[in-house]
Amino acid sequence: MSLTVLIGPPGVGCSAVAQALANQLGANLVDVGCTVAQRLGVDPNFAIAQVGEERYRSCEADVFKLSLSAPQAGAQVVAAGSGWINTPGLAQVLAQSKAQVICLSAVDAVLAQRNGLNVPRSAALGTVRRDFLLAAHERLNQCRALASFEIDTSKKQPQQVAAEIMTHLKDADARKYV
Repeated sequence: MSLTVLIGPPGVGCSAVAQALANQLGANLVDVGCTVAQRLGVDPNFAIAQVGEERYRSCEADVFKLSLSAPQAGAQVVAAGSGWINTPGLAQVLAQSKAQVICLSAVDAVLAQRNGLNVPRSAALGTVRRDFLLAAHERLNQCRALASFEIDTSKKQPQQVAAEIMTHLKDADARKYV
């Protein structure tokens, strides 16, 4: 089985790119966030708010580990995002897997737009955009440390990013035999 895991902070497009990549590869797709929400019986867009951080992260850890270890016929693509990255032990589980780990990134303006933080907000909300971007940068650096390759998704459609990943995967596979 070949396993490709897409990681990156919110807004880089892990889910959309994973779907496009799975389609191009004819692979199984595991979207960690959607699977967690489905298991918890909640809307994926509001899952943490609906069940609480602790319950969500516990389920996320289980789904994440299962996505890396479950035997599947053929290829598997995992949209992992980065919410799991500070859960003790999960970075090591990923590092010990035989997965090709791809980090997706985007420039700040794109991350802000994709997360709805590019519009005027009440001053009462404080520095939401700045706080989000600081957290996104921290997660991105953690993701970079685990990945073999990084792609900036800022100006690309998911299909374009998937095609770029396909090229990287073919190159990485060819290097195995050199």
